[in-house]
Amino acid sequence: TVASGGTLDLGTEASPIPSSISAKLFLSTGSFGGQYGLIVSDGGNFTARGSTRTPFGFAAASVSAGTSLTISASLATGWAVGDVIAIGPTTGQGTSSTEERTITSPSGTDPLTLNWSGSLSSARTLTADTPIVVANLTRNVVIASSGTTVVSASGGGGGNNAYVRNLVSNTTSFYVVYAEFDYLGANASGKGGLTFDGGAVLGAVSSSTFRSGYRGVVLSSATSVTLVGNLYAKSLDAGLVLVAGGLHSVSDNLAFENSGAGFSVAGSSGNALSNNRAFSNTGDGFSLTGGARDVSISSSAAHGNTGNGASITDSAATNVALHGSSFYSNGGEGISIQDASDTAISEDNVFSNGGAGVKICGSTAKRHYILGGSLGYDSASNSKANANGEFRSCSGGGGGIQVHIKQANINPANGGVVATTLCAGDSLASYNQNGVSGAAHVFGDFQLPAASTFTLTHGKRTNAPAYTGPTLVKGAGHTLTSITVTESAVNELFKIVNAGGTSWTVTGQKSGQVGTITCGASATCAFSATQVTFNHVTGSSNKTG
Repeated sequence: TVASGGTLDLGTEASPIPSSISAKLFLSTGSFGGQYGLIVSDGGNFTARGSTRTPFGFAAASVSAGTSLTISASLATGWAVGDVIAIGPTTGQGTSSTEERTITSPSGTDPLTLNWSGSLSSARTLTADTPIVVANLTRNVVIASSGTTVVSASGGGGGNNAYVRNLVSNTTSFYVVYAEFDYLGANASGKGGLTFDGGAVLGAVSSSTFRSGYRGVVLSSATSVTLVGNLYAKSLDAGLVLVAGGLHSVSDNLAFENSGAGFSVAGSSGNALSNNRAFSNTGDGFSLTGGARDVSISSSAAHGNTGNGASITDSAATNVALHGSSFYSNGGEGISIQDASDTAISEDNVFSNGGAGVKICGSTAKRHYILGGSLGYDSASNSKANANGEFRSCSGGGGGIQVHIKQANINPANGGVVATTLCAGDSLASYNQNGVSGAAHVFGDFQLPAASTFTLTHGKRTNAPAYTGPTLVKGAGHTLTSITVTESAVNELFKIVNAGGTSWTVTGQKSGQVGTITCGASATCAFSATQVTFNHVTGSSNKTG
């Protein structure tokens, strides 16, 4: 235990462990998993700062089933002989679709050629939609369990490995950069892997590796934690787990070869996940359960997972936004929604999945929007249909599913919108589908009030502009009220971001910056633009970003 007032120093930002030295901390073997662990108490300090190694990059060209690949030198800073790399898939699913090799001799300047022994079992074909991930799992600062038997049994029975538990309430008191955590975690509270345990717990973790444990990192009831550039690999359960709490910022992370989901959000709200990639997991790429609300997943990818690309489950899961991401070559659905409501799927490409592109089920699964993007096509409009249709509902549901699709490309090859799966009371409308302006496709039950008419008139919209949200991504206490949108805002995600002090910018995904607001803390400030109007209600403090 690092007690209050104590410090455990495995390198600092001012004095990192140099690349010529390996610093390793081994935690005791127990008679069951989670018996022993490293606990950093509030008031204590734990720092781990290894030598700089770029966490991951992408191959510069297709990779044969051979013993080398090329990569830009800027994406492989610090990589050396003896480092273990993981090479992601472009086809196939599950943990075996990613292969690990040890670098025997890097050569060349830029691009670098990485060589290894033992041919890959399959080639990787590089396209704009199927980049080849190359991740470096090795760090020169290592925190590992001496016992390496990790089990899924509750309480750790049958295992012998250790854990790390963070209890500090100061971000700088738990600081980890370029470190490696191996064989940590048990199926017990506060002992899941590296666990941030409690509502006041803070810390910073970046560019680090978590592998071969029960879970990689667990944020349990914590708030406002930032995780950047980490690798979560080969966990017995999920790679990264967010439980309760929320308002976390998770960016530029990889989760792969985990036996559960890559990224799991369970009852944790207000989280922003951006530029992350989940692949080769046995479970789903992104799993949102237990009332995960106000969560955004943007500019990310889920591919090669045995389960779904993304799943949103639970009637309390609301206001989830999937934006600008790719969900492809997964064994299940590209995107699966069960009982959740108010989801926005905007400008995503969903293709080549073993199930449907998007599947929505459950009597409480109401109000869903698919805005732009493609179902069954890649970003270059190449036909890559999902095996079980592009949109599918669930037979036998209680009805009430409402889906609006606008300006999306939908591949008809395997049924397109499989309308026969809609139940009584379900409805789906697709506008301007496949670039056909003025066209409306209507499926299911649309009920008109008595003595009413439904008129289709050229040049006039059949439905009023609508929106989902707002979603609080970062900060506390901020919200929007009195929101109105116009026809100029079709298929747009708008962000309101603090630019410093009382200054806020309003930016549309397509329109760019549409205006600014001057709004101090604990205030209500009106905003109006051609696309959108609202009242910005701020919390007790404003912070940049």
